[in-house]
Amino acid sequence: GFSCIYVEPVRPGMEPRNCGQCHCPFGLGELRLGYTPCGVAADGRQFLPVWVHAFVCTRRARLAIRFDGEAVSFSPAVPLVDRNRLVDELRQLHQSLTSGSRQRTQPRQLCIRPWRYIPSVLQRWPVMHLNEAAPSSEASRSQNSRPGWRLPSPPRRAASHEGDPIADLLDTDVERLESDLGA
Repeated sequence: GFSCIYVEPVRPGMEPRNCGQCHCPFGLGELRLGYTPCGVAADGRQFLPVWVHAFVCTRRARLAIRFDGEAVSFSPAVPLVDRNRLVDELRQLHQSLTSGSRQRTQPRQLCIRPWRYIPSVLQRWPVMHLNEAAPSSEASRSQNSRPGWRLPSPPRRAASHEGDPIADLLDTDVERLESDLGA
């Protein structure tokens, strides 16, 4: 299936140039978050995707984010720390909007739907499924410092550095250090 949310850094020439929430221009390198509202426009067509600033404007958009396996795709160019920070933000948004359901006046939320973002499909962006954190006691939380809903660190794999002069230097330095230490 497709994701409901896509996150990527802004590059030159990207459209739209302005945030769909605050209408300010996106800055190069800033993270933007894309979503598509549910429903159809007055002419019967489905709504087009909306792009907003990934942190500040995501909260303002009041997205109805479900933590029931809803998918979020991140560009490989989004650092892991920013991915985790954004998941924290989405969780806080989800909790603040759902806690309002216990009050008389529930805050309005924007329902979003899965959609196909071509760069994500062609480049096979990593997909994360948002799930509720498993309930646990304070003791088990202190033993496991990484909640279950955080993105795991990518697996380390041996990369081929053939023909890469910097990697060759690093490999040589490691080999020299190992031989100097008698390893």
